Amino acid sequence: VLASICKTEEPQRPVSLVVLPPQEQPVVACLPEKKPLLETQTVLPPIIEIPKTMPKQKQKLDYCQKMTIRDFDYISVLPSNKTIGRGAFAKVDLVKKKDNQSLYAMKIVKKSEVEERKSSTYVLTERNILLMTNSPFIVHLRYAFQDDYYLYYCMDYVSGGDLSNMLGKKRRLTTEQACFIAGEVLLGLEYLHKEMHIIYRDLKPENILVE
Repeated sequence: VLASICKTEEPQRPVSLVVLPPQEQPVVACLPEKKPLLETQTVLPPIIEIPKTMPKQKQKLDYCQKMTIRDFDYISVLPSNKTIGRGAFAKVDLVKKKDNQSLYAMKIVKKSEVEERKSSTYVLTERNILLMTNSPFIVHLRYAFQDDYYLYYCMDYVSGGDLSNMLGKKRRLTTEQACFIAGEVLLGLEYLHKEMHIIYRDLKPENILVE
């Protein structure tokens, strides 16, 4: 049950990590054919360390026709509120794909804010990392597309929220619950370290999603 990370040849800062239950569906990516509009690059303080040579990964990707935001409907979590999370320059909305009625967590990144913060390298490499990972304990990126103003990342929707909210409600976990969560987090980290050669250094309750 593990999360969203970022990887590049130069250390970058990821927005969030997540923990999820096993998924059997392959990753589906809809990538735009036009040239990305983001051009500025910067180097942020290191959160993960990535070697120059990466092992070859088999990617289960099904490329489909160009997708747009019009292929999705927004779903309100609370009255007049469809947002389920916010980051430094992005928000996450709950959406439903019109053709298959599946729910997704759509991360919407505003291009102008990315360019202003000079963080385009991180944003684009985050997408590439999510496409490369294939573990039941790491959230899957299902679709990625863009328009003139926004980048859109559609990932698995985890209805249980993050571990921080869970701890706030329960106050404490049983020994069995703590061991179960720790075990799945370790399995996700093991995959990143051994299979992907990525050192993840931003683990915290807010970056762990619970199904």
